[in-house]
Amino acid sequence: MHSREGRKNSSWYEKKGVWSRSMEWFSFDLIPFSQMWSDDEYWYPLFLGDKLFRGAFLFDKPSDVEYSARIITKELHVVKNL
Repeated sequence: MHSREGRKNSSWYEKKGVWSRSMEWFSFDLIPFSQMWSDDEYWYPLFLGDKLFRGAFLFDKPSDVEYSARIITKELHVVKNL
């Protein structure tokens, strides 16, 4: 199982170059999912829609500055209680 949580000033993320771009705001219908982590396009709309959900994603290998991980399997379900 792999999960991630980050903060803007996290040294791990700074080392990986994840925060190399400045912060930008987008309207919901213009979120640039192609420039984000590969699983974000699936769970982010649920999060923004105030839905409770459970999910798991299996990737072929970790993403880094040069490689964007591919999703091998995904499970994502809207739930009533966590």
